[in-house]
Amino acid sequence: DDAGLAAALFFAAASSMLEGNQRLALERFEDCVRLSRAIGLPQVEARALQLMGVTRLQLGELPAARAVLARGVPAIVDLGDRFAIPVGLSVLAGLAAKEGRPSTALLLAGAAAAYEQVNDTYRPQVIRAFLDGWLEPARKATGAAARKLLEEGSRLTLDEAMALGLSEAPEGGAPSSLTRRESEVAALVARGLTNREIAGQLYLSVRTVEVHVDHILTKLGFRNRTELAGWAREEGLLPGSA
Repeated sequence: DDAGLAAALFFAAASSMLEGNQRLALERFEDCVRLSRAIGLPQVEARALQLMGVTRLQLGELPAARAVLARGVPAIVDLGDRFAIPVGLSVLAGLAAKEGRPSTALLLAGAAAAYEQVNDTYRPQVIRAFLDGWLEPARKATGAAARKLLEEGSRLTLDEAMALGLSEAPEGGAPSSLTRRESEVAALVARGLTNREIAGQLYLSVRTVEVHVDHILTKLGFRNRTELAGWAREEGLLPGSA
């Protein structure tokens, strides 16, 4: 029963992955992929490829992870496998995070969550746990902009998200990063100073301060000075707040 064996290999591999035995999981996923391709089980093959990507990420083998995800995720999308699609987007988010593309990682995480909600699916808890771990450095790198990036990602189409995840283009600096002058202005806003008072302290025009404040709010995705003040305290921009 080759079809039964392919299914058994898939679930045995997934079990090994859950238990943290990534090398054994990888061997079983590889066997599953080969057999599924040979007997014509494209959905099993594609799902196995995606989870091979997870094992490769957990092993730190990023080029190999990218290679299997470049095969598995498009195949899952082509098959219309709505339960596996948010898993694929989550793994691509993990790949982006580990490759040093934090903004992309958060955009993809937002896309995965939105797809899941719209299509009434639920990612396995282990994938959610892995994703939280993968995203932790990305959240730190983007700071307060993480929330805005997740929201932006939720508005991506599936094709846009897949293209973004499979792209190898490097990111520029994280969009949340503030310049030295912007950090100074943000700290003074957090202390409750008005634009005029900030202008006097930094020897700037009031209009220049207004522009800086507008840019800071836009860059960080905040609506008002109160949100900015809270962020500045959390980021340690105020004396004694670190």
